[in-house]
Amino acid sequence: MVKYISPIITICSLFFSNQNLGQKNVVFENILGKLAIYNNTSDFEKTYITTDKDFYINGETIWYKVFLLNGFSLTATDESNVIYTELVNSKDSVLVRQKLFNQGLGAQGSIELPEKIEKGDYRLIAYTKYMLNESSPLPYIKKITIQIPKSKEINHDIAHKEIFKKKQNKKSQIIPIISFFPEGGSIVSGIPCVLGIKAADRNGNGIALRGKIFDEEDNLITVFESHEFGLGKTTFIPEFNKKYYAKVIVNGKIETYPLPNSKQKGYVLGVQNFGEFLRLKVLTNTISGLKGTILVGHINGRTIFKHQEKTADSSYSIKLLTKKIEDGVAHFTLFTAEGEPVCERLVFVDNMDNDVVLTANLDSENYGPREKVSFELGIRNSQGRTLKGNLSASVITSTNTSGYNGDGIKSWLLLNSDLGGTVPNADFFFEKNDMKRKYLLDALMLTHGWRRFVWKDLLNDEVSKAQKFVPEKGIMVEGKITSFSNEYKPEEALVSLSIIDKDLFQTEKSTDVQGKFSFGPFTFQDSLKVLLQAKPIDKSKKGKNSDLAIYVENSFPKHSLELKTESKNVTKKLIFPEKYIEQAYKRKIEEFKYDPKVTLLEGVTVKSKKKKTREQLVNDEIQKFTLHGEPDTRLFTDSISGAKAFSAFDLLLHAVGVQVVGTFPFQNVIIRGGNTSLLGSSAPLLLIDGMPTDPQFIGGMMANEIMFVDVLKGSSAAIYGLRGGNGVIAFYTHKPLDIEGQVQKRYPGIVNYKANGFTKVREFYSPNYSVPKPEHNKMDYRTTLHWEPNITITDAESANFSFFTGDLPGKYLIKVEGITMDGRPVSTIKSFSVQER
Repeated sequence: MVKYISPIITICSLFFSNQNLGQKNVVFENILGKLAIYNNTSDFEKTYITTDKDFYINGETIWYKVFLLNGFSLTATDESNVIYTELVNSKDSVLVRQKLFNQGLGAQGSIELPEKIEKGDYRLIAYTKYMLNESSPLPYIKKITIQIPKSKEINHDIAHKEIFKKKQNKKSQIIPIISFFPEGGSIVSGIPCVLGIKAADRNGNGIALRGKIFDEEDNLITVFESHEFGLGKTTFIPEFNKKYYAKVIVNGKIETYPLPNSKQKGYVLGVQNFGEFLRLKVLTNTISGLKGTILVGHINGRTIFKHQEKTADSSYSIKLLTKKIEDGVAHFTLFTAEGEPVCERLVFVDNMDNDVVLTANLDSENYGPREKVSFELGIRNSQGRTLKGNLSASVITSTNTSGYNGDGIKSWLLLNSDLGGTVPNADFFFEKNDMKRKYLLDALMLTHGWRRFVWKDLLNDEVSKAQKFVPEKGIMVEGKITSFSNEYKPEEALVSLSIIDKDLFQTEKSTDVQGKFSFGPFTFQDSLKVLLQAKPIDKSKKGKNSDLAIYVENSFPKHSLELKTESKNVTKKLIFPEKYIEQAYKRKIEEFKYDPKVTLLEGVTVKSKKKKTREQLVNDEIQKFTLHGEPDTRLFTDSISGAKAFSAFDLLLHAVGVQVVGTFPFQNVIIRGGNTSLLGSSAPLLLIDGMPTDPQFIGGMMANEIMFVDVLKGSSAAIYGLRGGNGVIAFYTHKPLDIEGQVQKRYPGIVNYKANGFTKVREFYSPNYSVPKPEHNKMDYRTTLHWEPNITITDAESANFSFFTGDLPGKYLIKVEGITMDGRPVSTIKSFSVQER
């Protein structure tokens, strides 16, 4: 009997062992599946702004380029075609809003700074509507400093900064805040622990200091030191049930800081970065060992490593080559056999084999005034193969380069954007390829967390949620229809859209059950006149447009973006270069002398004038935008009794010599005594806000949308040529008039407004001194010699551009930033000199 039991037990053991392994594989596949779903369905976007320079004076132009990229691959996004930019002052007030059309890898724009702008620090931000789906959207924010070129104010600013520095030195004597971050997340008894250290003041400014770690019996365990940004790390082996303390001497007094308590049992995940490979080490002191545990690594959701341990050993080590892993923040997580995340570790992958060389060659290093400069650019990988890419370049005086105004393209896209924008002066970690910076970068990884998702939320399906904002492919006209008496009661309706341009465009569609409508996408610049009309879908309510209200969404999305320019713990102090102010002011004076728009006036005596009546104000305002002069008849809607119930054509019942035929909304108009024109038509020319339209469009409008209407006959209509041969009837809505005290009202069933289009892209002016022109007589004090925002490099050739120097001698810089088509950021700076005559 016993002979048969043993085989049965063996079989049962194998069965349960295989069953347990199957369960573990389910857990493993579930983790990888959730990560794959996140990677495939949770696309996000990143922006980066490069400007021609960092400092400006009033009256100058900010020339900028926005790179818009897929957040995972850093290649061209397939989502958004619309980019929003905003210039924000120190009080978080938006001074300028622009809407740009994405042309593959981004878009270019410019902002003219007013002469009366206040000096100070401003922020230029760039985002898409699609980015607002993130729980904490993180657009790129470029710091812009603006100064007023007045000598007294310059001296005052420098004195102010010296006082500020003294205050900073005094504040540095306060008690520091020291935080400790065990590698992997926990201190576990008996297992060597790498401890990340962050020392800072109350404002988050990093502090360099030295300290010691003691146990509860005051035995010295190890020493530590923090460096730039207050970062450092140390190693020790903790004992169970012992408490540890860090001690630092501040102002001659010992300050004590408790370390996190150690666990009796647990797991530790360690990563050592050797550049060409990562050494992954997993340790535990649990009885069951590491059998079934899962280690997963990813960069931005793309899996780069996966392993499930099959042995019950207490430790294992794996060498992971980084040659085929893209650069960026790698995120490693250790899970128990049951799928619970227990350790996390960030590490920055920066393999030299992934490096890209941006070659930049000048035809000379020294030039004379107004001499042509030729510049050539190329991109190659570590094997010398030419790569495709898109670049932006600016040529500026070197006096515009002091201080720190934000992250560069590599530090932002690969590092700070994935760490929540919390890294102070992230460029520091990439300025030099030395051991100190690698050490501090790893300390930074130990003290920061992953911002994109939390593993527990991802496993519980709490990350991928319905998106509020869909990617914008163009300009949308969107809104909702509600009851006119109750804006919170949605109504289904048939909405018609009419765009009044050179040609009339009309379309219509039904709302959804929530009363929402959407037209587009459209592509146009500046702004267009748009007319929206709503009619009940229910035929029993036909004609009851007065029961409907139309609400149009703002063309710029509402957001609550955190508009911080940088972390509080920036170590570099920004000082506006005095030399640049002098150079920029020279140009301002020179431009003023030769500006044809500026005229020197003799002294005059100003006499007060009697305040104009509203009628005079209206007539003065009308002359600004009407093409014709005095009409034969001008009818103001608010001067006609009962006009609120009229249609637009009904207003003409009060005009002599005009006949209105038909009933609303199928009306038309005839000017009596008119003849058939040479164009073969007997109908008058109809205009709406100066733009030609047709009777069907006007026929759908109500009188309360019209401010006034002009009737022109015979010679009065001659300015319109053959089109006005049968007379002209020009309707003008409330929108064109900008009269003080004029209030725009909401009317039932109809809305007339101007839709904002894409901002028109200006071309940077760079003089060509090879062809003499009269304007070349003035002195050339340009501080930005050239701006080339869209340089495309193919795999078959390099890119070239040229420009001319000015009359300011000195050193100049060519700053180039961009991205390769396969998602690798590149940048370089070249210098040259301009000699005096």
